[in-house]
Amino acid sequence: MFVIIDEMHDAWGFGEFESFAEAMAELERLATIPWDEPPNQAPCVQWRECGPTYAVAEYDAAVGKHAEIVFVPYLRITKNGATWLHEHEALTEQARPAGGVGSEQQGNGAVHR
Repeated sequence: MFVIIDEMHDAWGFGEFESFAEAMAELERLATIPWDEPPNQAPCVQWRECGPTYAVAEYDAAVGKHAEIVFVPYLRITKNGATWLHEHEALTEQARPAGGVGSEQQGNGAVHR
């Protein structure tokens, strides 16, 4: 299972997806929405100077959301527009933690918690 999270504001609720491709399609849709319109308008008081940083997290659906496998920031939205932080590549075996979920930042930007 894949979910989209605004990591800047620790906000959930941007959808659950069966595939990485579905999650990326939603990020592409979010990239077309202006920074000051929902759902891109940041939920903080300083929203005019802030914006979401959307990440895709993959979970083991059999265990639930507490079994995060990998977490990768992909898209930042600001008043200057959308910035892609990574290529639209699938979360491959190379991006996954060896030996379980840890807390290392990988060279590819993936964070394993």
